[in-house]
Parts: sequence; C-alpha cells; structure tokens
Amino acid sequence: MKKAKILYIITQSDWGGAQKYVFDLANGLKGEFEVSVAFGGKGRLSDRLQAIGIRTHRLENLVREIHPWKDFLVFWEIYRLIKKEKPDIVHTNSSKAEILGNIAARLAGVERVVFTAHGFVFNENLGFWKKTFFIFWERLAGLFATRIICVSDFDRKSALKNKISPARKLCVIHNGIEIPAGNLARVERAGRKIIIGTIANFYRNKGLEFLVQAAAELNKKFPNLEFRVAGDGGERRNIEDAIKKQRLQNFKLLGFQEEQYDFLRQLDIFVLPSLKEGLPYALLEALSLGVPAVASKVGGIPEIISDGENGFLVEPKNSKMLAEKINLLLGNERLKAEFSRSGREIIQAEFSLGWMLARTQEAYIGIV
Repeated sequence: MKKAKILYIITQSDWGGAQKYVFDLANGLKGEFEVSVAFGGKGRLSDRLQAIGIRTHRLENLVREIHPWKDFLVFWEIYRLIKKEKPDIVHTNSSKAEILGNIAARLAGVERVVFTAHGFVFNENLGFWKKTFFIFWERLAGLFATRIICVSDFDRKSALKNKISPARKLCVIHNGIEIPAGNLARVERAGRKIIIGTIANFYRNKGLEFLVQAAAELNKKFPNLEFRVAGDGGERRNIEDAIKKQRLQNFKLLGFQEEQYDFLRQLDIFVLPSLKEGLPYALLEALSLGVPAVASKVGGIPEIISDGENGFLVEPKNSKMLAEKINLLLGNERLKAEFSRSGREIIQAEFSLGWMLARTQEAYIGIV
C-alpha cells in the first residue's frame, strides 16, 4: 500500500524548539508516511534531516521578517513545490510558513492542511496596531487550515479568545521528548562552583537580560556561582553589553551546544526567564534529567511546572523574583531533591515523544 505524503514547512532552519519539533515528527513518522521538509535558509535542521535520509527543499525567499517582495516570491515557490510534490498533507510551522503555506496549499488543491502553533506572535508585547495586524493574518490563515495543533492549552484558549479558529479545528498536543536512557544523575562537582544555566536562542522574548540582572543580585550573597547560557542569536551583543554593565566575570555565553543533554547535566539549577513561550523543549529536557528549574509563568510553562511542587514559577520581567526563587533552591537541598524527583516523574508520565507522535498521527487521520 502506498504511503501518504507529508510536506512539512517551517520558516527557518536554524535550530530551535519549532525545528526540533519538525525534526522529531519527520524522523518519528517516516516509517508511516513519505516525508519531506521545506524551509528557509540553511542551518542545523537541514543538516540533521539530511543525515537521517529525509528529503529537504530550500525555499530561497523564505525569511523570518516581513518582506513584501520576498513574501510574494516565496508564496509562489511554495505553491509550485506543492504542485510538484503532490502531498496528501501539508503541515506548517511558525507564523510566516503558516500564513503563506496554508493559503498556497489550499490553492494547490491540498485537502488536509495542518498548522502547529508554537506560541502565537500576537501574544508578544506588541502595540495595538501590530497585534491587530498579526491577529488578522492568523485568522486568515486559520480559514485555510483543516486542523490547528496547539502545543499548550494556553495557546488553544488564546486562539479561541482571539477568534483565530473555531474549537472544532483546535486540538492540544504537548511537545514530547525521548526520555534519556541509563544513568540520569548530573555530573558530581563536590567542592566546585554551583552552576546555573539555560538554553535559548538569543531573541528578546527569551528574557536573558533579566537573568543577567538576577545573577548580579545573587553574586552579592553567593561567591561560588557560575552562570552558563547555551545558544546564540541576534541579541548576543545586547546580552554581552548587559553582562559588562553588571561586571559579571562568572556569566558565560557558550554558543550553540550540539550535545544539549551533556550541557544540562552540568547544571545545578535550570532557569528559563522567557517573556513568551509555547511549550519549551529545553525545560522538558532539563526536568527529564532531574535538574530543578525556575521558569517564567508564561505560555505553556505552567502546564509543565506546578509552582512549589516540581519547580518554581516567576512573573516575567521580574529579575528580583527570579533571584529570590533561585536563592531558595540554593539554600535548600531537600527542596532541590524533591523538585528533581517530581520533575522527572511528570516528564515520564505526560511528555514523552511516543505520546506526541501517536497523538499527531491521530490528528492526521482524524481529518481524512
């Protein structure tokens, strides 16, 4: 029996949460479907897909920012690609790919068009007209989708509140990860520095400047701390300037880390100071290793962390509160151990990759 064809479309190929999601779906479902992936740029997603034998298509004019001429050109690129590939399902990810891909897919005759919301753009801190602009385009794109997967219930409620789509089109499928096998213990460092860190693309929404401010506050009390950030991006210069301003000799920007689990195993505490999130993979991965976490109360994060039970939640943009919660963990080994145990348990029970793949396949079948 011939396999159904899926074409995944995502705006950028630089590695991040949405790219990991597409990679995991393509890799996990390639046995059940004939899979290919289209994207803008050339980054780690492209390399990793090619390494596992997934066909890729580079969209020359697909860029993250709004660019009317390139957006017009890439719309026809996507349309021609769909007419050539003849996929049974087009699955779009990220706002630009969604808006252009959903419309192009429908005009090309595709009956099953799926979009995954990894955190809606209009939930960012935007002015009225900019927010209205993005809501309009999300509503338009929603008209052309047959199913919208929300990675959090927060996003589902947000879609309903802003009339992006009727409830019948929406479903919630949390991101899932492959639980690390074997010894989950973090690296022992008796008598050495306490390491606090995070993984993030350097976007303003990641709130890294608030971690820098919290670090300056914590350094007054704890002389043996080290802060590490894995990742890179356009805000790097601003973060470097913030570190210099605070005169932090113990705050290290390490760049992208290929082996993220190895990085996470080095941490005593994982911190996620984001201003906006969908359902962050880095937090799932940290908890799966038993690293206690402090994270902003935004997006789908409260669906992972119950405050005071398996981690701490803090208000976004509140470096003082962030420092206070980290301080509580640093001074309480019993609480750290409890968060470590309960964090692993919730990931194993509710956020497995197998569960995500099964639910996504059900979503595809449900719109036949």
